[in-house]
Amino acid sequence: LGDIPHPWNAPVLLFKMQTLPTLMTQLGHRHVHVLKIDTSGEMEVLHTLNASGFSLRAFDQVLMEIHLYHPTTSGERQRCCYGFEDVTKAFEIMRTHGFAVLSLQPASGRTFTPDTCCAEVAWVKQRGASAGRHRYFRTTNTTRHR
Repeated sequence: LGDIPHPWNAPVLLFKMQTLPTLMTQLGHRHVHVLKIDTSGEMEVLHTLNASGFSLRAFDQVLMEIHLYHPTTSGERQRCCYGFEDVTKAFEIMRTHGFAVLSLQPASGRTFTPDTCCAEVAWVKQRGASAGRHRYFRTTNTTRHR
């Protein structure tokens, strides 16, 4: 069961939830062209899919907005969700499933760094020997391509 966000003094609304793999099985779908993960808790969605044994190769493209923090009106950073290590792990998960970065659009410029608040990432499933070779994020002053 899941709950809908609500005011602290309102009753909790519960509803039955199903996972994407369950829905795909019920509907007879084995392939999805584009999966867009646009939710609070995007890393949990990706990690849960990965840990479940469900093959991410059922998707041709995976699009996701990743948040490290939210800027506040005072200019301070409010850590909301994940650390740079979590983002690195997400890229590794996608690489091991045979995906390469198609597009990376950080809010802070051209490269995803520890100072980036968020970024839109698009991964595309690779075919053949080049599957999963590229990594596009900065850990020092240069972008590493592997």
